[in-house]
Amino acid sequence: MENNDYRERLARDAGIWQREGIISTEQERAILARAGAGAPGLVTAFRMGWLITAVSIIGALILGSGVVLLFSSNWEEMPDLFRTLLLFGGMAGAYGAGYLLTYRYDMDRIGGALFLLGVLLYEAGLFLIAQVYNMPVESPVLLLLGAIGIMPLAYALGSRIVLLLGIANLTGWAIWAIGDSWEESTKSEAAL
Repeated sequence: MENNDYRERLARDAGIWQREGIISTEQERAILARAGAGAPGLVTAFRMGWLITAVSIIGALILGSGVVLLFSSNWEEMPDLFRTLLLFGGMAGAYGAGYLLTYRYDMDRIGGALFLLGVLLYEAGLFLIAQVYNMPVESPVLLLLGAIGIMPLAYALGSRIVLLLGIANLTGWAIWAIGDSWEESTKSEAAL
């Protein structure tokens, strides 16, 4: 990942140097070829890295929302075992494809978006499985379980967006738990 960040930064800087007249077009190509970023299509992709990242993340969010809506709309008709296997299979597929794209094919942004999709499926799966097995879904414990499952994965994969989602889960759990305890204390004071 660090090597791609370097090449992306070098491609951006070499483009600026060439536009400012510090180096010629041939020198820019020679510098980029030496760094392994010499193909014109690849240089353009490095320069548009933020766009690829944004589109990948938005695509993962839309795909995750669609999968969750598909699950929830057909949830009652599916047998319990099939529901559980479907959720775990979706997570495993997203994580596996993300791993292949990130570490085998050097497509960090798209692989990271698939890791995000896997985490979203994990998060939705917590709530849907709790519903399947008649556990309370109005509990902040599910957000804590989400954070416990997401944080180690974020560190193992080195994904900032997944880490951000884990921190959001942990923060949501803390706010929800504090709100519940505040509500309990006001009810007990009112009873006195």
